[in-house]
Amino acid sequence: MMKPEYLFENILPVNMEDYIAKLPPNSTLTQLSKSLYYIYTNGLSRINYLISLQSTLILENTLSNASDSTLFINLISFISIGMITFIGIFTFPMLGKIEDRKISVLKFFNFLSVEQIVTLIKKGEEYRVEF
Repeated sequence: MMKPEYLFENILPVNMEDYIAKLPPNSTLTQLSKSLYYIYTNGLSRINYLISLQSTLILENTLSNASDSTLFINLISFISIGMITFIGIFTFPMLGKIEDRKISVLKFFNFLSVEQIVTLIKKGEEYRVEF
């Protein structure tokens, strides 16, 4: 980043007293005003060039950072998808076993007769009262 002191001291040295002292003796006020106008326009064009250069550098830096961040986002996305898949590989068989156990318990209770169910309920109530 360019500091204003550097700009005014090195790139745009405008000291009007020195400039007026260096004018030829027969120069007129119009020559001085023309010279000042050209110094002013040249200074503005130089400042415009420096601003456009800095703008270009900022744009290149922004695009570089944007491409780096998209790479990072893609990498994190692939890692997340891989972790979810890895967890799913181990979780789904367990869920299948849980469902198989539910089905086997339901089958067990479906094969019981009504008398057996009533006696089991009575035993459960007696146990609850004792507990």
